Amino acid sequence: MKTYNKICIIGVGLIGGSLGLALKRHKIASHIAGFGRNPSRLKEAKKLGAIDSCHLNLKDAVKDSDIIVIATPVGKIAGFAREVFRYAKKGAIVIDTGSTKSSIVSLIERMKPPGINFVGCHPLAGSEKSGIRHASSNLFNNSHCIIAKTKKTDEVSLKEVLSIWERVKAKVVIMSPDAHDRLLAFISHLPHVLSVALVHTVSSNDFKFAAGGLTDTTRIASSEPIMWRDICLTNKANILKAIDNYKRNLDKIAQHIRTSDASGILREFKRANEKRSIHLR
Repeated sequence: MKTYNKICIIGVGLIGGSLGLALKRHKIASHIAGFGRNPSRLKEAKKLGAIDSCHLNLKDAVKDSDIIVIATPVGKIAGFAREVFRYAKKGAIVIDTGSTKSSIVSLIERMKPPGINFVGCHPLAGSEKSGIRHASSNLFNNSHCIIAKTKKTDEVSLKEVLSIWERVKAKVVIMSPDAHDRLLAFISHLPHVLSVALVHTVSSNDFKFAAGGLTDTTRIASSEPIMWRDICLTNKANILKAIDNYKRNLDKIAQHIRTSDASGILREFKRANEKRSIHLR
């Protein structure tokens, strides 16, 4: 098993911090450098064992790194990539962990200099919690990680990145950036938008009576707002299609209720019950 001399993680929050812990646990890197803007968070990440060194200067963090991981909110990934390419050594592999891929991968591939490779990634392992304090070396265990492959993706680098994710116990799936964004619009981005809308729909005075149904359904609305703003803006068309699809299903149920169509209501509930039992055990 290959051990890298140095891996740099830009953004040591939940995903970046968990990856650092997992890389250390599975002895994938001899040294992990962490870059961030907040010194106290970097020190906390080092204290928890997610990184070996703290850096507020990106050039120092990236210097001599074999692998550079950009684990920042979606809106900042391309900007960091542009800076990273200035400092990365020849042969380095840059990856990201963003929740949208098409716009990010396209932009980064256009700016990437010769001699440095980029592989777009998305570990499907987050939660509504954020920050290094919630990081875990087990976060990626049995979770999917999508690698967004294009015609420009270097095959050797792809195999290396795939191996890293598999060594931290993730199940890797390879697909195009466009396919990723279409998929995530329905299974991740739409549920978040619906959770937010539901919170706004419920009267503030009624939350004190909320039981498991509302609590479970709106849990993800507690996620980091800026991160989700960027996701919506970078996967706009697919999310709007998902919302329209949802509206059609909601309107169908509303029509059954409006007309007191008991069999129609029961049919929709039974179909959903069966579909969820099959696909989400």
